Order: sequence, then C-alpha cells, then structure tokens
Amino acid sequence: MQKGNGFTLIELLIVLAILGILVGIVAMSVEDLETTAEGCAVRPEQQIVQDTVGANNGNQASRSSANSVTPAAVVAFLTVAAAL
Repeated sequence: MQKGNGFTLIELLIVLAILGILVGIVAMSVEDLETTAEGCAVRPEQQIVQDTVGANNGNQASRSSANSVTPAAVVAFLTVAAAL
C-alpha cells in the first residue's frame, strides 16, 4: 500500500483539539478584558458625580430634603445604568 500525501484522522483531531483549547483561552481573556473595561469606563463618571454631589452638599440648607441626592444613590444609579 502506498501512503497518501494527506493527513491522518488522528492528526486532524489533535489539531482541532488544540485549536479548541486556544479558542477557549482567548474567549475567557476577552471576557475578562470586557469586564475590566466596563469598570474603568464607569469609575471616572462615578467620581465626577460624587464630587458634584459632595460640592452641592454645602448648599443643602437652601434645598428641601425631597430634592437632595446622596452619593450612595448616585453610585447605585450608575451601577444599574452600567449593567444595562
């Protein structure tokens, strides 16, 4: 019998297994990067809002308590908005 010039079934299966493992590793890395990027994008916005709310807390005497915004409420709002 003459050996063909192609690959054997075992060789092809090994290559497919290696590619599958590499795709899984890359997919997990991309997911981690996406989560990190979302957190980095929200933090500066949270800080700006917290600074603004903190600066306005000195003016709270002239406002009614119904219109006051607490930093915790702002952080909760931004967290929910980031999840969308």
